[in-house]
Amino acid sequence: MGRYRFIDPESVRIEISDGDWIEIPKELSIADDIKFGRARSDNDFIAMLAIMVQEWSFVDRDGQKMPVGPDTISHLDRDTAFEIASAVAKHYSSMKDQKKASRTNVTKKRSISSAG
Repeated sequence: MGRYRFIDPESVRIEISDGDWIEIPKELSIADDIKFGRARSDNDFIAMLAIMVQEWSFVDRDGQKMPVGPDTISHLDRDTAFEIASAVAKHYSSMKDQKKASRTNVTKKRSISSAG
């Protein structure tokens, strides 16, 4: 039987400064990857964050939870927006490294088992 080739809708909570957090997809589906690539090629920073951030702990002045979306993202202060982008990039870079290591280990195991 082959391997499972679909993205499960899991999210990862990432702690950021001041006790806040964001939730992002653990992995991107091909659809989200394409959307993100288009936003990146258009230099649309707000669209890139809107694709990535599924949930957050941010509240308004009255303590009410703020919805995630392009409109609210466009009103973030600059430092917060870049902090989110940095946290997202760090997560996906780590995931990419883990997948690469996993593929390398599978290839090594296949080579060892076929040599034996």
